[in-house]
Amino acid sequence: MSSIDAEKERWVKAWSRKKKMLGPKKWAELVALVENRMIDHLTQAAEAVTMSKEVLGGQQFFGVARAPRVPDEPEWMESRFSIFTTVAADGQPVAYVVTLRCWADWDCKTAIELNKSMVSRVCSDRRLSFSTRAQTEVQTRTVIMWMRLRGSFFWNKNQKINNANLYFDSASNILRVIHSDDFKSWIHAHSQINPAKADFDFLMHQIDSAAMNPEISRECVPGALFDRRGDVIYVSNGDASMVRVRAAVGGEPVVEVVPNGTDSVVFTQGMTLQPWEIVDGEGEDPFEHCPPFSTANYQSEHGRMIARLWFLGLVSCLRSYPAIVFTGRMRSGKSRTAKGVFELLGAPVRLSAIRANGENDFWTVVNKGGVVCFDNVDTKNAWFGDAMQLACTDGSTESRTLFTNDQTTTLRANAKIVMTSNNPMFASESGLADRLQIVRLEQFDGKNGKESGDSSITEAIAKKRDSALTWLVRTVSRALADSEDVEPNVNMRHPDFAAFSMRCARALSSDAYKQSILALKSAEFDKALLTIQNNSTTNYIFEALSARFTNPVFAGQEWDGTASDMMDAIVEIHPDLEKSKYLSATSIGKALGRYFDQFAVLFAMRPPRKYGSQTKYLVSGFSDMYAKNVEVLEGKSKITPEGSEEALADFL
Repeated sequence: MSSIDAEKERWVKAWSRKKKMLGPKKWAELVALVENRMIDHLTQAAEAVTMSKEVLGGQQFFGVARAPRVPDEPEWMESRFSIFTTVAADGQPVAYVVTLRCWADWDCKTAIELNKSMVSRVCSDRRLSFSTRAQTEVQTRTVIMWMRLRGSFFWNKNQKINNANLYFDSASNILRVIHSDDFKSWIHAHSQINPAKADFDFLMHQIDSAAMNPEISRECVPGALFDRRGDVIYVSNGDASMVRVRAAVGGEPVVEVVPNGTDSVVFTQGMTLQPWEIVDGEGEDPFEHCPPFSTANYQSEHGRMIARLWFLGLVSCLRSYPAIVFTGRMRSGKSRTAKGVFELLGAPVRLSAIRANGENDFWTVVNKGGVVCFDNVDTKNAWFGDAMQLACTDGSTESRTLFTNDQTTTLRANAKIVMTSNNPMFASESGLADRLQIVRLEQFDGKNGKESGDSSITEAIAKKRDSALTWLVRTVSRALADSEDVEPNVNMRHPDFAAFSMRCARALSSDAYKQSILALKSAEFDKALLTIQNNSTTNYIFEALSARFTNPVFAGQEWDGTASDMMDAIVEIHPDLEKSKYLSATSIGKALGRYFDQFAVLFAMRPPRKYGSQTKYLVSGFSDMYAKNVEVLEGKSKITPEGSEEALADFL
């Protein structure tokens, strides 16, 4: 009997107990492995080598990739494992090592058991104990080699911490967070290592080390719902695939479904859209054919266009992006419309509340990425305005890591923000209002009621979702091919958003392009109006000036006066405010100075003039922009104090 046959027989006897537990098919596979390429592995003896960093440390633990030895053989990896060390006669430290191996076509459990079997036999030949610690290290090295053959390790470029480490499974095209329960369940299913045992914890620590090792791992910024690389946009399509959108060629959109991980673009499991299909044709505009967007009670068509442009712009992946606010009275469908955005995308529904001391929670939510909705934002919080201004202009916050002295954590505004509000008092901060896109909704009543309930709207969205997303990607493809100039200065705060959304509108039609310009310009006016209306003092000033310039008695006359004169004009309308402790000439003067830019949008004003200790203001009438927008926006869904002392106190 040859030595190979003897070793095979010995191996079969050693595995006789396992043969009883394995099925005939699995046993045949194991025997085939031995016959084809495992015999030299299972029969190896301990090799004496001089101890060195190359042999015992560094990358050896995670395995070294080897090219196939013969044609049609898969890639394989090996790792040098020291059984024991000693000192040779010449005084040199010597290590007795064996080579752990794993081929790409092996399953993880088989690789672990074959390597353990080989090391156990070598230890037995040398009358050494194959300790529990050594068994744990063998299986850990084997698992990591198997993982490297099956996929890739990544660390998150924005958060280089263990909790953000990632693993991309090339077999299923799924990117998993290593510290997630999903990943732990996945690795347990393949390795059969008990998660309750200490060797599983050892394995997870070594996987973290592998993911942070620049020799075998790579940095990446995982996508959340959408990603963009240059002029190519990627829209997730389930955990394993995505839709790649390129610039249209000859007016024909270039849209294709590709596996997750193509072009080094990866979407993390849990931050992907639900699977969807590209339908034939151009698809359907959801703002015309899909409730609640098509049936929403918009105060004007400008609101519908603003919502459409904001939705199309989501895939642009712009770092600086305005928040959209659905505002209106109770039962106007604000929250249902906001929820519909998530359902239409197929994204996880994330409706959050703003709490008084919730700034840290706010940054944690927006750092996660994707789309998030802050529902019923009616209460004014001290921190909210500043935080939202940062979030809408690619801001971040840096704070001390908990339970440390000098380590810091940086959270970025990665999410696109939706808000709903009945009483948007936060808009009294002009800097925040300038970063919003406002959609005003009218209240549904007996004559104009909702056409369907919540569950039926969800079903309608599900039916239209494939068609709506097809419309989205085809429109964006044409927009990417559009290199012509667009109307300048329609949104001074977010010019990139305005340019991209106008190109999307032009991809729809020339009429849609003209409507988008009007809508965006109207939105700039609406920002100033919303700011003025949601501050009690400025709202009284606005009311007094409006009353003057709509009064035929003062037709063609300018208003030229001081803050005290404005106080008198307000008292004429609201006599109960004459002795108010909340309203005075001083507070009016401060409001006119602080909100001068917003008033200048609504009224034709000159800069204030100093006359000794007094400051005078000259207002000649409504501005041209107000005249163009008054029919659309004035007198509808205003948030106006009732004119009483108690109402003013509530506003303050």
